[in-house]
Amino acid sequence: MFFQDISSELSFVPTVLYVDDNVQSIDIISRLLHTKTDWRLITSTLGVEGIEIATTLRPDLILLDVRLPDINGLGVLHELRADVRTTDTPIIMLSAEAHQNKIDECFAAGANDYFVKPCDLHQFLTALRAFMSGDVYWTPVGV
Repeated sequence: MFFQDISSELSFVPTVLYVDDNVQSIDIISRLLHTKTDWRLITSTLGVEGIEIATTLRPDLILLDVRLPDINGLGVLHELRADVRTTDTPIIMLSAEAHQNKIDECFAAGANDYFVKPCDLHQFLTALRAFMSGDVYWTPVGV
């Protein structure tokens, strides 16, 4: 698998995993991180693959869409929170799903923050930087 090929080079670079099947969203986040940070971005368009990448590579931060073609983001979130390798990894939901009950469900399942697409990219990047720095005083602002 490709995970084993790149895992050694990832250990020195902060890594973000973005799980989303929307190519436009992936492109926007990729450009944002490429121009504003030195973080490495790994993407997956499937929830099951995202779980495998997260538990294998153990990224510093996970961005997760709610609606995925194979398993929904809430299912992915549950799997990641149940696995000791990703229990403490910050997970930010980034989704067009704006219903408050879905947002509340994600927070109850262990999401650290939730941003509705399209979101304010400056505010979003501020949140990412807070989580990447381990800022324990971070207050979610994405809701």
